[in-house]
Amino acid sequence: SIVSQPLFGPLNVTRDTLLSNVVANRCVALISDQIASLPLQAERNGEPIDTPNVLAMPEIDRTRSEFVSALCTSLLVNGNAYLLAGRRDALGFPQNVVLLDPEAVTVTVRAGQVSYATARGPLNTEDILHIRCMTLPGHVIGYGPLDYNRQAIAHTLAGDQYSANMFTTGALPDGVLHSDNEITAEQAADLKQAWIAGNGGRQRGPAVLAGGVKYQPLEFSSTDLELVESRKYNALTMCTLFGVPPHLVGVPSQDTKSYSSLQMDSTSFVRFTLRPLAIKIEEAMSQLLPRGQRAVFNFDAVLR
Repeated sequence: SIVSQPLFGPLNVTRDTLLSNVVANRCVALISDQIASLPLQAERNGEPIDTPNVLAMPEIDRTRSEFVSALCTSLLVNGNAYLLAGRRDALGFPQNVVLLDPEAVTVTVRAGQVSYATARGPLNTEDILHIRCMTLPGHVIGYGPLDYNRQAIAHTLAGDQYSANMFTTGALPDGVLHSDNEITAEQAADLKQAWIAGNGGRQRGPAVLAGGVKYQPLEFSSTDLELVESRKYNALTMCTLFGVPPHLVGVPSQDTKSYSSLQMDSTSFVRFTLRPLAIKIEEAMSQLLPRGQRAVFNFDAVLR
C-alpha cells in the first residue's frame, strides 16, 4: 500500500514519499520509460542474433517494457535491483527472471560470502543477479537517493508540507474583524463563528456588519510568502538529483533556452543519464546469456 506524507508531524523520507513529489515522480518515470522504450536485443561479435526469451519477455507476467521500467525505478530510487532466476533450459541458462522488491531483500556478508534472503527465507545465491546503481569501494550493496540525499529530499517534502498546511488548515487568516467597542474573548469567539457561518465556505454572500464591527481583508501573494522561488529551487534540486534537464519535466528555468540549447540538453540527457544506467542493465542481463552473447539496447531511435 502507498504511504502518503502526513500533513502534520515528522517527515517520512521513504520511497513512497519521495515518489509522491511531482518532480521526483516525473524524473523517475521519464528515465525509466525512456530506457524501457528502447529495443533490447542480443548480439554476438557485434552482429544481431535472434533475441532470446529472457530478453524478449524477462518476466512471464509483465511485458518487456514494464519489466525494464520497474528495473530502472528500482535502481534509481533504491540503488539496487535483484533478479531471481526462473526456469532454466537444458544448458542451465535462465529463460525468465523475477524482479524482487529491493526493500524486501536482506543482504548479509559473512567471511567474505554474500547471501540474500527475504521474509520467506534465504535465496540461492546462484539464482540472484544483483544490479547496483551508485557503489562505493568495499561495499556490496548500491546506494540510491534515500541513502545520501535525505536532507535535500526532506527539504523538498517540507516545502510541499508547508504549502499543503497553509492552504488546507488556513494557517494564515484571510482577514481581520475590528470592533470599535471593547469585547470579551467569548464575544470575539462568537463574532468569529458568526462570520464564518455567514460568509465562509464556497457559497459566499454579502456581509452585514453592525455595532462598530469592520472587516479588513488580508492579502498574501505567493511571492510575499516566497513560495514560488522555494518551489522552483526544490524542483531544480530534484532535477539535479536524477540528472534530468528541467525543461523535460516542465520545471521553469531562469535561463532563456533556444532550440539548439534544448537539443543539446536532450542529447546530454541521453549521454549522461540514460546511457550509464542502460549500460549497467546491459552488462547485468548479458550474464544471463551464453558466453559470447551480450544484451544491447538500441539507442538509435531515441537519438533520432
